[in-house]
Amino acid sequence: MKETTKLILKTVAFSLTLPLLFAFVFPLIILFYLNFFTFEIYYLKYTGLAFIIIGIAIYVISCYYFIFYGKGTPSPLDSPEKLITEGIYKYTRNPMYLSGILMVLGEAIFFESFMILLYSFLLFLVYHFFIVFYEEPHLMKKYGQIYEEYMKRTPRWIRIRLKY
Repeated sequence: MKETTKLILKTVAFSLTLPLLFAFVFPLIILFYLNFFTFEIYYLKYTGLAFIIIGIAIYVISCYYFIFYGKGTPSPLDSPEKLITEGIYKYTRNPMYLSGILMVLGEAIFFESFMILLYSFLLFLVYHFFIVFYEEPHLMKKYGQIYEEYMKRTPRWIRIRLKY
């Protein structure tokens, strides 16, 4: 079996575990068992579908770069050999985490669920602290100066420029 095919299969297998759990299973559990507070936004709720679709697209694009540029998978057990700074990784250092937040935020909007919205904020905090205290120090050790330069030119999440 070709190396690329193995990486694709490993990526699919990993994606059916933690990312699926955090982005879809937990929100569905909240929706069916903990959905105490809701809000009504009528037709605007369908914007949530756009967030979900954009989140899925960002995740798939991120996986593509992991496989074809980094020669690895999203799994920490089979991470990329090479630091990826191309494509979507030029705009954010963490597109996979960002995609998960967008998907969950989209679910909160679509299902008009305050509890899923709260979960999306908590998930963001968990991701943020994991990135700051584990992932970034790990990547600094692994890639050194190259990662430090990448951190300087690419935002952790997204860059928002406001014009006055």
